Amino acid sequence: MARRAEIQKRIKELPGQGMDVAFLFNAQEHQILHALPVACELSRLWGDIRVTVFVRTEAQLALVRRLASYYPGHRLAFERLHEPWPAAALANTFGNLKALTLWSNRARLNRFDALVVPERTTLLLKKMGVTRPLFIHLAHGPGGYDRPDDKRLAAFDLLLMPNVTRLTDIMAAGNAQPGRAAVIGGVKLDLIRRMCASAGRKPLFANGRPTIVYNPHHRAGTTSWTEMGEAVLDRFAAGSDYDLVFAPHIRLFDPPRRFRARFRKYERLDHVRVDLGSTSSIDMSYMLGADIYLGDISSQVLEFIARPRPAIFLNPRRLAWRGDRDFVNWRLGPVVEDMEGLEQALATRDVWQGAYEPVQRRAFAAAFPATDEPAPTLGARAIADFLAEGRVALPA
Repeated sequence: MARRAEIQKRIKELPGQGMDVAFLFNAQEHQILHALPVACELSRLWGDIRVTVFVRTEAQLALVRRLASYYPGHRLAFERLHEPWPAAALANTFGNLKALTLWSNRARLNRFDALVVPERTTLLLKKMGVTRPLFIHLAHGPGGYDRPDDKRLAAFDLLLMPNVTRLTDIMAAGNAQPGRAAVIGGVKLDLIRRMCASAGRKPLFANGRPTIVYNPHHRAGTTSWTEMGEAVLDRFAAGSDYDLVFAPHIRLFDPPRRFRARFRKYERLDHVRVDLGSTSSIDMSYMLGADIYLGDISSQVLEFIARPRPAIFLNPRRLAWRGDRDFVNWRLGPVVEDMEGLEQALATRDVWQGAYEPVQRRAFAAAFPATDEPAPTLGARAIADFLAEGRVALPA
């Protein structure tokens, strides 16, 4: 109740003739696709709200400008965050470039009425004296492995989630409250649909073989990469029966330039593509274009099953995963523990996929619920309502 009263007081202090909202992208590029469409629609539909998009790099600046073009009529302003100097030396010394960037921009960001972010590190600003803005969290990804008990979630003034399951888990953990949380659907999928409508996608390979996308997660202790990853790459590099796209979670090899030499032996192969973090690795190019998904706990499998297809999960550590919510997506296909199990699953996929298809359809519908309005519009409406009233009218 004290927090609600504080928010109501803060809302009354907002200027009557327009408000300033910042969408802050201070991490990897994959988060941009989950939030930028909401920024576009907020600026287009609510003329009294000025929206500024902040990014870290020139490459990100080019990316947000290009992606925003799929939402004609937006009124976004684009700016780069001040880079801590010398950034590389500071990062090597202190190990947290994101926090250093926040510190370097704290005064600049404190002039906004609200900060919208797709991650949680930005809450450090509160400890840096940034007290003016309301903090709004727009989740990236549909869920699966998640941390609903992360107490940082309760520090946000507003939470916007893609589906009921994810928000229900957060509420059950005591980290969200009615009126300060809402379900808005799949923001990234709206953007991808627009991108696909404007230009068809070319086949990933042109040889007619089935294509596997291998998408290991970055989370230590559960990623299949450390135990099995190179064996997977070597098997398909040496084979002639499948094409392979190696597209790990963007945080597994970050920054990619430091790790490219490790994969040089695959560069000349015309049936293997290694992508440690290009735009194609985050815009669903591989999830839409591959025939078979191979991974562990990444929620990208939920994007892959937009069109039901075989999904295989690697469990080389023999983790006790049944009944564990972190592994809820492993119900979407067979779970194998070694290369022999993988070969068997591939060889029999026409037999078992029929049983998994209805499960995949239900999982996709739950992860990306159909809504009366597009998800970016719902997200924008929730933010505008919250800034005007101190609560959201959308159902939690």
